[in-house]
Amino acid sequence: MEIDKVNFPFAFSIVMSVYNVEEFINEAVDSLITQDIGFTENVQIVFVNDGSTDRSGEICEEYQKLYPENIIVIHKANGGLSSARNEGLKYVTGRYVNFFDPDDLLSSNTLSQVYNFFSKHDEEIDMVSIPMYLFGAQTGEHILNNKFKKGTRIINLKTEYSSIQLSSASAFFTNQVAKTMRFDMKIVTAEDAKEVLRILLNKFCYGVVNNVKYKYRKRTSSNLSLLQSVEIKKEWYIECLKRFSLWALDISKKHCGYIPNFVQFTIMYDLQWKLRHVKLPYGLLTNSEIQEYLKLLHVILKEIDDKFILEQKQLWIEHKIKAIKIKYQRELFCMPISSDILLYIGNTNVTKISDLKFNIDFINLSEKEVELEGYANIPQFLSDQIDIRVLINDELIQCKKIKRYNTIQVLGEVLFEQQGFYIKIPLNSSVSNYKINLCYVYSGKFIIKSKNTFRKFSQVGIEYSNSYYCKYGWIIQGNLDFITINKCSKMQKIFKEIKFLKEIWIKNRLGGRKAVVARLFYHLIKIFKKKQIWLISDRILMAGDNGEAFFKFLEERKFKTIERYFVISRKSSDYMRMKHQGKVVDNLSFKHKFLHLLCDYNISSQADKITQNPFSNCYVFYRDILFHSRFVFLQHGVTKDDISGWLNRYNKNFFGFVAAANPEYASIISGNYGYSPDNVWLTGFPRFDLLYHDEKKLITIMPTWRQYLAISANPTTGIWTLKPDFKKSKYFLFYNNLFSNRRLISAAQKYGYQIQVMMHPNLRPHIELFSENSFVRYFDMNAKYRDIYAQSNLVITDYSSACFDFAYLRKPIVYCQFDREEFFAGEHVYTKGYFDYERDGFGEVEYDLESTVDRIIEYMENGCQLKDKYRERIDKFFAFNDQNNCQRVYEKIIEMDRREKSNDTEAQKVPVSL
Repeated sequence: MEIDKVNFPFAFSIVMSVYNVEEFINEAVDSLITQDIGFTENVQIVFVNDGSTDRSGEICEEYQKLYPENIIVIHKANGGLSSARNEGLKYVTGRYVNFFDPDDLLSSNTLSQVYNFFSKHDEEIDMVSIPMYLFGAQTGEHILNNKFKKGTRIINLKTEYSSIQLSSASAFFTNQVAKTMRFDMKIVTAEDAKEVLRILLNKFCYGVVNNVKYKYRKRTSSNLSLLQSVEIKKEWYIECLKRFSLWALDISKKHCGYIPNFVQFTIMYDLQWKLRHVKLPYGLLTNSEIQEYLKLLHVILKEIDDKFILEQKQLWIEHKIKAIKIKYQRELFCMPISSDILLYIGNTNVTKISDLKFNIDFINLSEKEVELEGYANIPQFLSDQIDIRVLINDELIQCKKIKRYNTIQVLGEVLFEQQGFYIKIPLNSSVSNYKINLCYVYSGKFIIKSKNTFRKFSQVGIEYSNSYYCKYGWIIQGNLDFITINKCSKMQKIFKEIKFLKEIWIKNRLGGRKAVVARLFYHLIKIFKKKQIWLISDRILMAGDNGEAFFKFLEERKFKTIERYFVISRKSSDYMRMKHQGKVVDNLSFKHKFLHLLCDYNISSQADKITQNPFSNCYVFYRDILFHSRFVFLQHGVTKDDISGWLNRYNKNFFGFVAAANPEYASIISGNYGYSPDNVWLTGFPRFDLLYHDEKKLITIMPTWRQYLAISANPTTGIWTLKPDFKKSKYFLFYNNLFSNRRLISAAQKYGYQIQVMMHPNLRPHIELFSENSFVRYFDMNAKYRDIYAQSNLVITDYSSACFDFAYLRKPIVYCQFDREEFFAGEHVYTKGYFDYERDGFGEVEYDLESTVDRIIEYMENGCQLKDKYRERIDKFFAFNDQNNCQRVYEKIIEMDRREKSNDTEAQKVPVSL
């Protein structure tokens, strides 16, 4: 490989915009230094430190000292990614230029391979692209990597319009072209795509090199990248549409006289992220801005051919329908044909009924029958006209309709309704094979479905052709078109397992070969398993809730037929303390995952994904065995609001849903949760058994959580990243002012009370945001709720369900609901339920700072005594007033266990009492 040193001192110039990446930058730069092209001879790095507040700038300086001939460091005030890249472009001297991100990586052969390709095709192309692979919080290939499947080559965009390029980080540009680039500083995203598209309009082609890797880091929510956080910025909506989408249409018309197909496809690909929103961004945009946003979408989509909307692989059919509705400003209608129903908007056939998937939630198999339950998404205007039936070995059987309350919305419009179905299919021992097709019936027209989706609680799937579920001598397999049920001997089951393991091994997907080993161990160890295994847990990093209380109960009674484990991260400060109580297993360790496969009951106060499924996306290897364990949700607070959108049966599938209060129990049974009375248990909370009195003249303020003030949670640690404008929120301003209120502090000093604050666990990692005050004490992560309740005389909260524990002790509560309308506007994870604070609350409800302070002072003046009217409400609310809650939960599990396994000869017999 010959390097041209005459015209360019370096083969490559790498411009790196650096902002607060001290955690990642060393790894990124090292991947450049170790390039096989030879770093010192051929690579220039231009660091642009864009006002970093961490050590990023210092790290850049350290690298410059090591390589003074190769590295330039520019320090500037924070101006954003585009301004930093524009500044860096002034200093590039390499023959080819790249805009590498300082948290990503390059494979060691990247620069040499790109240089070789450019050398052969310099006159033909201005740009070369390389494939992107995700790592970090998410793994796999980038969704635009298909263009690399045909190998290293030149792509002609006139014939391959879908082979688009948006990233400048995974692309390399000739110096001449790079010098013309000016990244738009007024948009928060698509600044890369804008410059790349402008360059591609010149030659309609570019090169791709497929034997290298650009490794794109997907950060966890505790450290989100710019691209992962733009959707919370106002500029992402109207401004980006104007400065990218409309700009692309205009420049194409000026440059070409028409809008090339690849430009249309690029615009549509970029629009997909906006079309995937369930709601319109009310609150972020004003009403007039919302209307402008929708008008802009209409103007842009009018310029996009329907085929480019329908060809988007990352959009579901409802998103495509919404896009075409916006484009034509017309409604969806149907046109029956001989064997199907076509769905049209204007003259555009957007889909057909037979292409709408059936979603299978549950498959319950017994010796003599199989039950199927699921739903289909039906266009709203057809929801009352379509029935679901099952074709079983050529016999058509009507399904029972199940009321499902979910709808599919796009940008605030309901497009589809879920039509639930249920059918019980008898299994005759004289019949060895069953073939089951799901189908629609519309106005007497019979439409066989062509696509099935098996959801997370289904024991079979279509990811692997040899995956199966076997029980009672029957084996079930799922296919895209149908479901099969066949008789299966023990030897046939062994052969089926071998074929499944072989397929997993050959395909060698992430986690697959580990799964082969785990499944082999599972089948071996299950033979010798004598006791039931119960996994108990609270939060990943914290014990002290219903899980710990129930685990303590089990350990004290030492049930001999139950193997008990408490699951908690080894990093938790509670880990060693729990280890002194009984057997503890490190969360997400191999032992934990293996025990999860073997366990009979998974019992937790948390209902997050990781608690129910520690295998994440690798659960597809364990479908048939993963969900045989029964999940008992102990709750971590009394359910007082409607959280059916989160905790419904189809999303969580609790075997047991523990309740503590009479109206709570009634609301779950009669609400939209989908559970039968067998699955909702009015037993009381285990942690109530550990409540006690030890009052120390303490006033405790306990704010609840606001999910709409955060971006997302780290899937490993559970820590949430707050929105950038968190400190401007009503929430922050109210509590920060309350914690430092002089009148409140003076009254507390006068009456001998201490003010203390117990932040919600999701906010404790961010406690430094609140003003420090020597008169107010903040609890750390190790504080235990039951000790706080015992020692406190009065609790101040807004909507906390945790404070029901305090009421259980018959102590007073004051509610401060300064953001009531906002809280119940649907932005949080739940909406208002049966509990009305004015009518049912256990204390006064205040709506502003001054009245809240007045009420707290009133209670201090009267010794924080519980008023009679609130004592009566408490007595009526709770189902029990004792310390036998753990015993009732245990007895309910055993009762249901015996009922579930009454026909299973292999069932364990566990005593109800010692």
